[in-house]
Amino acid sequence: MIVFDPAQLSSALERLDACGKSYGVLLDGDRIYRGVVTRDALASGSFKAESDQLDGAAAIQADAPLSGLLVRVAESPWPVPVTDRHNRYLGAISKSALLETLGRAG
Repeated sequence: MIVFDPAQLSSALERLDACGKSYGVLLDGDRIYRGVVTRDALASGSFKAESDQLDGAAAIQADAPLSGLLVRVAESPWPVPVTDRHNRYLGAISKSALLETLGRAG
């Protein structure tokens, strides 16, 4: 997952292309989570941070119950963004990372 600031959209597109990623996490200058955006939306040349984010890309808080996390990660086509209680981006959790963690704990 590529993380970028809305002020750096052209470099974000270059980074997505260089890594072969189809989406990235949109953060502001204070690392506040703003959403997930696709490469295609960035490449369109008319990207608007307020309207061109992916639906259903809401972050989950780091202290969320495991049951809620399991459902969200299972249903999401991309890693689920994780934030603190102030909506600062902490990272993302993918299906494979969640399964590996559960496998080690089991």
